[in-house]
Amino acid sequence: MVDIIVDGKRIAVNEDGNLIDELAKHGIKIPHFCYHRELGVSGNCRMCLVEIKGKKRPQIACDMPIKEGMEVLIESKLTKYVQQAMMELELVNHPIDCPVCDQAGECSLQDYYMDYGLKESRIPLESKVSKEKKLDFGSDVMHDQERCVLCTRCIRFTSEYTKTNELGLFKRGDESRVMTFLDNKIDNRYAGNIIEICPVGAMTSKDFRFKQRVWDLKESASICQGCSRGCNIYIDHHAKKYDKDRIYRFRARENFDINGTFICDDGRYSYKKENQNRLETIKIDSNTASLDEAIGEFEKLLQKKSVALVSPSLSFEELKAIQVFAKERGIYLSGFSDSLKTKDSDNLLILGDKSSNRASIEFLKISQNSEELLENLKEAEVIINFDSSELYENKKLFDISKTKELIEISSYSNLKTNASLQIPIASFSEKDGTYINFENRKQRATKAVDTKAIYLNDLLKKVKGS
Repeated sequence: MVDIIVDGKRIAVNEDGNLIDELAKHGIKIPHFCYHRELGVSGNCRMCLVEIKGKKRPQIACDMPIKEGMEVLIESKLTKYVQQAMMELELVNHPIDCPVCDQAGECSLQDYYMDYGLKESRIPLESKVSKEKKLDFGSDVMHDQERCVLCTRCIRFTSEYTKTNELGLFKRGDESRVMTFLDNKIDNRYAGNIIEICPVGAMTSKDFRFKQRVWDLKESASICQGCSRGCNIYIDHHAKKYDKDRIYRFRARENFDINGTFICDDGRYSYKKENQNRLETIKIDSNTASLDEAIGEFEKLLQKKSVALVSPSLSFEELKAIQVFAKERGIYLSGFSDSLKTKDSDNLLILGDKSSNRASIEFLKISQNSEELLENLKEAEVIINFDSSELYENKKLFDISKTKELIEISSYSNLKTNASLQIPIASFSEKDGTYINFENRKQRATKAVDTKAIYLNDLLKKVKGS
């Protein structure tokens, strides 16, 4: 750590850090387009130019080495003049379409104009250079060349992070534009990040376009359920008037111990599962029933010898409650879920284990032995399925389940089920919970969506004798 002086105030920063990031830790904002913490320094947008005492001319903050005692002048007339000039340059050919732009409300260009611009344009609208709009770049990416500020974040993402090199910068001067090589399409499992790192409305999501204004959305911190890495995400949701709360997208949440600032597309678009195919009605023998009737039927079925199967994606709190419940009622409990162990992994974020909380199963010492489970199932009369997909993915288990009475306690409906009792419970986006990833990192997810679904822990408390 070294001391530097910013507008007369002495602050401590990391000598090896980046000036933009280090000042941000102290609440000091330096505008920038091209710099991104995971993509490094590009130095082409020049928006971060600041006055450094002793230097002949303004320096780009993204590539300025930090030295003991250096003086940075953020509020000086020269810095303000340069920032305003760079904003005018960025807006020379920018279209005046903020009201219809999908990025409105979370656009750096809008924010910086309000902070550093506020000048009348000297360029007539008819003199602006026109470029291609609504270009389908493949995956979920839609590109508008006129809105692009040529920060090259998208290009560097495909060249440095995914190493798939689909994008490049073509032509020169006012005609410069981002394009795909030889009209090929973007083809990688992280393409959604291209949209997210774009600081303006040049890259937008075909999935999210015109679905919702971002200032209406509420964000909640959560954990992706796509695999055992446990990437950090924001859940963006909104309840329209007279409608139920609905999820509109997942976004990456920064955590450099786990996923950095990116997430894979498999996890990003898994939000759709939360809105579709949900189990919403309590049923006894396919007939709608009340919660009290369901609890009575549950207790009645528990008089018979039972086996319980749990999902390794339930929260730690739910798994612990089920474990206590099973022990008190003399129920054999299994966390077996081999169908979620796949070879689908890469050297970035995607892992082969598609469960989000297997480490909690192991921590609680819940058995995952398949032979042990099959032995107990042969003797059982009732199977209690706590949101596990294994019962339907494993042919042996599925065939056995047809000969037993089945209690289905789940967030999602399954067409294969022959359950005599179905009870819907809250999904991961509708509850608080703790998840442990493959590196045994404990993480907390917060409730996002308001729901009338039953909380599993509350259900177990209501069952007599638990």
